[in-house]
Amino acid sequence: MDITDIVKAVSVADALFVAYHGVLVPPVTPRYRATPDSTILELLSLLRRRMKVIVVSTRSCSALSKIAESVDALICCNGCETHLPDLIVVPRAVHSYAHVVLDIARKLESAEMITVELRRTSFGDAVGLAIEWGGTLSKGDRERLELEIKLGIDK
Repeated sequence: MDITDIVKAVSVADALFVAYHGVLVPPVTPRYRATPDSTILELLSLLRRRMKVIVVSTRSCSALSKIAESVDALICCNGCETHLPDLIVVPRAVHSYAHVVLDIARKLESAEMITVELRRTSFGDAVGLAIEWGGTLSKGDRERLELEIKLGIDK
């Protein structure tokens, strides 16, 4: 696929879904220090004249508040929260698994090479985690991480 194919596809689209990390912000470490690229935001502003622009991210919506006015919708918190101009949507089920998310975060915070960030909805519910690790994990930390991922998937 070349640029001509991409332009043709976009010209007939009703909406464009854009990833926050890697598209709007450069892939820097740590990720929370990344800031939106103004040139990309200007491009999205131009595209909004022709289609809806929706930004998706694993981050909490509060972390994306700077760009909310520049797009038509935000899908954040690992997909558990959607912000529209006059509406915030959070699935009812988030209350039933917030305790599992918190439990997994607590168990992982003692690992040396792992940084755990909670993903909270605008209403404060813990609905997801971002786990980053630098370098090689020790055998114990790897086993702990694998166990907690399995627990999260099972729940």
